[in-house]
Amino acid sequence: MNSHKEYTKVVDYIYRLVKNGSLRKGDSLPAERKIAEDLSIGRNSVREGLRVLENIGLTESRLGSGNYITADFTSTITQIFEVMIMVENVSKDDICQFRRQVDRCICLSIIENGTIRKYAPRLEKILLAMAENKSRSKLVDLDQAFHYCLMEAAENKMWHAIYQAISTLYAVNTVHRAIYQTLLNNDWDHCIEALNRHNAIIEQNLSHTKTIDILLDEIGTFPSGKGDVHE
Repeated sequence: MNSHKEYTKVVDYIYRLVKNGSLRKGDSLPAERKIAEDLSIGRNSVREGLRVLENIGLTESRLGSGNYITADFTSTITQIFEVMIMVENVSKDDICQFRRQVDRCICLSIIENGTIRKYAPRLEKILLAMAENKSRSKLVDLDQAFHYCLMEAAENKMWHAIYQAISTLYAVNTVHRAIYQTLLNNDWDHCIEALNRHNAIIEQNLSHTKTIDILLDEIGTFPSGKGDVHE
């Protein structure tokens, strides 16, 4: 059988193991030799199938250790958004509207779950750093940290993956304090007002200064630890 078709057996095989609970996040996959024997296919086909699984974010290859279930789909979602923009399947306005709705849902989740005070010390530290910094590059990092912390405060893995993938890099200084304060007060109406002001500034910046190529560069994932404030 053609190797191009045989690699799909590997994908289906690992999917089944995950679906029936035999493999969970952090578990190592069977050795390439065993997969090849179980599926009666060549090692090249096994490696091709494993590359597909890694590209979609289900697995990770670790040098000298093997392949592991990681279920880290953020980069995959980001790549999908980037391709959609490149082929003009979505517009700047689509992105802005989507970001606006995601922000609202995250803040509503925080209010409903009552998790804001758990993350209050981190948010206060970020807001203090914003007030003390004038560097645009530093404010961009702090803007990331602020929204990353809100995303974590929602305590929902779906929001975590989506928000990382669509986050744009703009510093919107004083509005962050208003968002934080309304969450502390469980004040949904004023929270919406603050979010609208925040996103209006983002959209204005996009329409005035950003081409689609720059926008592509600014829609991506947070590197590991990006949600923390560094001195």
